[in-house]
Amino acid sequence: MRSNRIILIIIIALMFSSLIGCNSENEQVNDNMKTPEETVSSWTDEIVENFLISIDKKDYESFSKDFSESMKSHLNEKMFKEQVLPISELIGEYIKGSKKLLTTEEVDENNIKLIYSSDYSNEKNEVIVTTVFDKDNQLIEGLFINSEKIQNMQ
Repeated sequence: MRSNRIILIIIIALMFSSLIGCNSENEQVNDNMKTPEETVSSWTDEIVENFLISIDKKDYESFSKDFSESMKSHLNEKMFKEQVLPISELIGEYIKGSKKLLTTEEVDENNIKLIYSSDYSNEKNEVIVTTVFDKDNQLIEGLFINSEKIQNMQ
């Protein structure tokens, strides 16, 4: 009788372990079914949202926390105050959560460009936010914000 219980416990344990293995396979299949845009935006969306909100807060440290060293040297705190903040005043505040990924494009084997549309309080048309990310270290290598009002100020 005791040996029957042991055999039953082993059979149940084997069944559970096979169920767990099936679940892992399903998760892997679901990851493989993601489009390249979904895969990239899974880690870029939060970074982009953070720097857009940081502009409104005039918080350079938070704005640049996901910049590569090269990007930080090109867009330092002084440039942030002189170039980014005036644009922010022109187009207004970023409407949180309004960004939508429009497209992704491989720049080269290390970098990917993502183009988002976003809404701002003083801009009736969409604002286009273009970012370039280093895929390996997941840091921003390039950033460009454009809109109708920005175009008209130049």
